[in-house]
Order: sequence, then C-alpha cells, then structure tokens
Amino acid sequence: MLPIPPPPPNIIPNSFPPNFYPKTKNIQINSIPSPLNLNGNIPYVIWVNGEKLNLDPLEVKKLAESLNIKYSPPPNTAKIHSGEGWLYPFSIKK
Repeated sequence: MLPIPPPPPNIIPNSFPPNFYPKTKNIQINSIPSPLNLNGNIPYVIWVNGEKLNLDPLEVKKLAESLNIKYSPPPNTAKIHSGEGWLYPFSIKK
C-alpha cells in the first residue's frame, strides 16, 4: 500500500496585497471626423497619457457604449483637419 501524500502547500498569501493606484492621469476618447471614420465603423480614437491605445474598432465601440458616449462628429475646424484629437491627443491645460 502506498503512503498518504503530504498536504498541498499553502497558496494563500501571508499578507494583504499592496494598494495599487495606476499612474493613469489622462484618458481621452475622441471622435474621428468623417469620412476618416469609415462610415462610423471606427468612430473614436483612445489616448491614455498621451499615447494612442490600439484597440480594435469593436472594442472601442463597446468601451464608448459602456461609458454612455454617443457619437457626434467633431467640429469642422482647422485643428481637427490637422489631426488634433485623432492623429495626436488634445493638449490638456492644467
């Protein structure tokens, strides 16, 4: 007869995990102007701390829906035509 195996090791940590506060300071969800939004198939671009977040269009739409963001085309300005908001993030004034 085989001996009884030892009990499994304790996998519960001995202490509580440290508090985690992400260093995210700025999140922008910006509308892409028509016709560059491909008939609404790519309605938004997402920026986190000034860097573009590469999500597929379905993920972007679901994120916007979860935040109750309704698509509205950005205003027709020279800045939007130069890419502000969709090719690079809006500047943030502190």
